[in-house]
Amino acid sequence: MQAIETPFGVTVFGSTVLRTEPDLAEVELGVGRIDQTAAKAFDLTRQGVAAVRESLRASGLPDESVEVARVTLESVYDGYGPDRKFLGYLAFVRFRFVITALDELEAMLSAAVTAGANDVKRVTYQSSRLRELRAEARRNAVLGARAKAEVYCEAAGVRLGNVVHIEDMNPEMVNRAAHAGNRVEDYEDESAAPGVLASGTLVITAAVTVGFSLLRD
Repeated sequence: MQAIETPFGVTVFGSTVLRTEPDLAEVELGVGRIDQTAAKAFDLTRQGVAAVRESLRASGLPDESVEVARVTLESVYDGYGPDRKFLGYLAFVRFRFVITALDELEAMLSAAVTAGANDVKRVTYQSSRLRELRAEARRNAVLGARAKAEVYCEAAGVRLGNVVHIEDMNPEMVNRAAHAGNRVEDYEDESAAPGVLASGTLVITAAVTVGFSLLRD
C-alpha cells in the first residue's frame, strides 16, 4: 500500500537523542495551614511563610530569586456528600525558585520543610543550554535523514537532489506511536543502548521528516 499519493523523490525520517547533565533546578513548594477560622488560618500561614523565607535566605537564596504567590483560601472537608465533615479553612501560599547550586539542593529543601513548608509540589531539573541543545538536536536529525536518503539513493542507482520538504515532528508523539505498535522509526542514536542513560541526565530529542528530489544521470 503506497503511503505517498504523489511520489516526488525520496522521503526519510531522521531523529536524534542528546543527553546533558542538568545545571539548575526549579522548585515549587508551599505552606498551608488549616484552622476553624479563616483569620487564624491566614495568621498561621503567614508565620510559616516567614519561617520558610528565612530558611531560604539562610541557605543563600536571596529574596529576589524567590517568587511568592498570593495567599489562597478554601474550605476543607472530610468525606463527600451530605455526611461530609467540615475541617476548617485552608490558607495556602506557594513558593517557586530556581537554584543553580545543585549540590546544596537537598540541604535547602530539608531546611525549608523543617521551617514549615508542608507541600513540595515538584523539583524539575533543567539545563541553561536547553535552546542551544535543541538546535543541535534538530540539525543532527536533518543530517541523519540526509545520510539515510543517500544510502537509499546509492542502492537505487540515483543521485540525491535538493530538499523539497521538511516536516518537524514531535518526538514524544513518534515514541508513543512506536510503543503502540505503529512503529515509525527508532531514534538514530547509537548511544541509546540500554544501560547507557545515566541517572539524573536530561534527554533532548528531535525528529524530522525530509523529502528530497532525485537526480538521474
